[in-house]
Amino acid sequence: MAELNTKRDAAGQPRLRFGIGLHLGIVLYGNIGTPTRIEFTVIGAAANEAARIEALCKTLKVDVAVSENVARHLRAAGCARSAATRCAASARRSRSLRLY
Repeated sequence: MAELNTKRDAAGQPRLRFGIGLHLGIVLYGNIGTPTRIEFTVIGAAANEAARIEALCKTLKVDVAVSENVARHLRAAGCARSAATRCAASARRSRSLRLY
């Protein structure tokens, strides 16, 4: 993305951004709809939490944010490096999220 944005800067085009929110939990997934309009989707509390975390990326000005569940599993697997922790409140949650 950095390389692409360098080219876009040189061309006078606006920079592109992205946000990825990761959460770990149980979801239901599959095709839903009618024979003429089928859509693959994921539903469940964990999918909703991931969507909320992704939405917070813009507010927090980060490209990737992971939940405490994901960070815990990464540390247990030896895959995590130290990262700053942020607590953020989501408009649809009564408690704050601990994000990494």
